[in-house]
Amino acid sequence: MYPAADPYTVFQEDLRPGERLLWTGQPNPNKLLSVADVFMIPFSLMWGGFAFFWEAMAIGMYLKTPNFGPGIFFPLFGLPFCAIGFWLIFGRFITLYNTRRRTYYGVTDQRLIFVTMGSQRGSQFIPIDHELNMQKSVRPDGSGTLTFGNTQVPAWASNLPMRRQSAAQIPQFAEISDLPNVAAIIDRQQAALPKGNPQSASLAS
Repeated sequence: MYPAADPYTVFQEDLRPGERLLWTGQPNPNKLLSVADVFMIPFSLMWGGFAFFWEAMAIGMYLKTPNFGPGIFFPLFGLPFCAIGFWLIFGRFITLYNTRRRTYYGVTDQRLIFVTMGSQRGSQFIPIDHELNMQKSVRPDGSGTLTFGNTQVPAWASNLPMRRQSAAQIPQFAEISDLPNVAAIIDRQQAALPKGNPQSASLAS
């Protein structure tokens, strides 16, 4: 899709002996908007607009009367708020875009694999077992997000700023193009697992 490297090569060092790679993909870096942005975009524009207006007024007052009142303090005071405003309006999308271009997802016959390339290579693994919970957020064109784990947070809510965490906290295949196909592959691997409760068996032994 948006390869920085051959996806099959990316996962080679993560595969166990005999483990088969069934699917690889990357998040679409161009789909940056989510349901959460219905709230976040107006909020970021209001925050940024006020911060930039404050900073412009403070700088203007300082240039006109540099020796009056608080002097340089007001322009300096406004800089952190301008930085936050820039992050909310632009920075979070730039960071998300760059992160997604370096992110790879894989499904094997045993596990889900998440890899992030960069100056340091990061990997995360989730076993495909009976306990794996999968939540789907799919669009009519088949694209969307798969969220894994026992979290009660819906897939769309994971895009809220306070929820847009690393895959280690909310593991997900974000913004993949062929979600129904990927979900079907995982479902088939779960269905092929031996029946029974592994926890009960371990307690009995």
